[in-house]
Amino acid sequence: MPFSQNVYPLSDLMDAALTEQLRRVWGRQPDGESLESLFPTLSTEAIAEALNSATMLLASAFSAGHESLSTATPNLTAIVTRLRTHHPGFSDSGYFDVINFGCFLAR
Repeated sequence: MPFSQNVYPLSDLMDAALTEQLRRVWGRQPDGESLESLFPTLSTEAIAEALNSATMLLASAFSAGHESLSTATPNLTAIVTRLRTHHPGFSDSGYFDVINFGCFLAR
């Protein structure tokens, strides 16, 4: 079933995939249920696509963090807009989590 025909908001899946990928980056086991059990009507391809999108968003974390640390008053809205343009589907909090992670990496 294509994701557009599903009952879940896209950002729920994308944020769950982002959380899972962040936990992997930190070397932690996923907490609780797997994405497959959280989104049982989704195909494994749709879940794999969400995980891939989360990985690509995390690949942008360093540059987003570096950009936000480069000025005394960063324009976080512009950074989130750029991330959203290149990596659509995540919630605002997901993008801010990536910026925070990028700040950690860029220090």
